[in-house]
Amino acid sequence: MLQILFVALLALVASVPVAATELAVPRAAIEAGLKTADCAVTYEQATEHLDPAHDLGDGQKLQEILCWKAAYQYAGIFFTYDEAAPEHARLLAFRFPQIRGYESRHSVTAPEFNAKEKTLTSLHKGRGPGDCGSAGEWKWNGRDFLLQKYWLKVDCNGKRFDPKRRPNEWLVFPKK
Repeated sequence: MLQILFVALLALVASVPVAATELAVPRAAIEAGLKTADCAVTYEQATEHLDPAHDLGDGQKLQEILCWKAAYQYAGIFFTYDEAAPEHARLLAFRFPQIRGYESRHSVTAPEFNAKEKTLTSLHKGRGPGDCGSAGEWKWNGRDFLLQKYWLKVDCNGKRFDPKRRPNEWLVFPKK
């Protein structure tokens, strides 16, 4: 009898969903961010598989939220917040070079955060083979991520676009 009770209890515990990550950013802030960034997912989809928030130092945290996903890439939006006041979470914007000036965007494609360097990188494939696209690198300054480098390859010629292996090729910011 005790064995049956134990198995029933185990089954009950296993059926209760457990959040992978405790989400500190308020739902209203995330929903507003998804709308501002013109994301293509619902709140539920955006928060279904969360990574833990990254530590930015001085009590600041960085939380990535899914914005859109496609067959071979995805994008995230980012919130920064003070651990003591997550209700004041702020949606981040990132500068992207344009032909004339810069454009501010909220979503970053295929983002990767380097905790040691406090940098965020992106890689946006122009098409599936990855032979064209754009990539960026932003560095945390204690308040925002500032653009450090940006690469752009518009010629989809079958040759792989890989700024990590060829950092000086396709570099458009800073200007050479």
